[in-house]
Amino acid sequence: MLRVGNIRYELAQRDCAITCGGIGAVHLLAQHVGLPQAIDRNIRMLKRHVPYFESDHALTLAYNILADESCTEDLELLRKNEGVMDALGAQRLPDPTTAGDFCRRFKTDDDVLRLQETINEVRLTVWMRQEPSFFKQAMRNPLENLHSNPAYMVMYSLAWTLKAWCGLLLPITPGRWESHHREERPAILRLDFKRFRSLMLRIPCQIAKTGRLIIYRILSWDLQTSSPLRLAEAMYYPMRC
Repeated sequence: MLRVGNIRYELAQRDCAITCGGIGAVHLLAQHVGLPQAIDRNIRMLKRHVPYFESDHALTLAYNILADESCTEDLELLRKNEGVMDALGAQRLPDPTTAGDFCRRFKTDDDVLRLQETINEVRLTVWMRQEPSFFKQAMRNPLENLHSNPAYMVMYSLAWTLKAWCGLLLPITPGRWESHHREERPAILRLDFKRFRSLMLRIPCQIAKTGRLIIYRILSWDLQTSSPLRLAEAMYYPMRC
């Protein structure tokens, strides 16, 4: 299940275990803004949580897209990837059949609307942390190419929502790099999804577990890698609006 919040990043010299090392920063962001808790609080589609919660299904579908997969059937590749499982601190993830069954539990427009309103509730928390200039900019997320039932679309669109939040919550460090960091936020918001995955997620990492920590040992470094690392580090500080 997707509850871990004890991820750290390090540099390493050994072979990589996963290519989507930025997934840890995105997972920390989701935990930081309270997205899983909001979904579990407002969406009651499961009579029993054995073993998955509603948020496990929603986030797994979103992470599937972020990990460069393209459809529900690709969940089988994700859940059989030991590196990804270790990276997320998950003992198991929903299989394609289970994920499909969960989507089919959304039977009315109100069910779908409740899920969307839950995401919007968390989105307001993210927006409250933005500077006034943010609200003068128009944001556009490329959702028109998703074709499935509404609940499936909303959960898969979480991938684009998390992309936007990565840009909005990227910290600005005072000093030498402040102007660069201020320019970086809107630049990430404007990225198309393919470019975003290349910049923020495709970071080869070796995954190691030590005590209670999950260590992402980065195998390839360049200046762009600093963005997801700064994001991950910022997620350890309390949300301030």
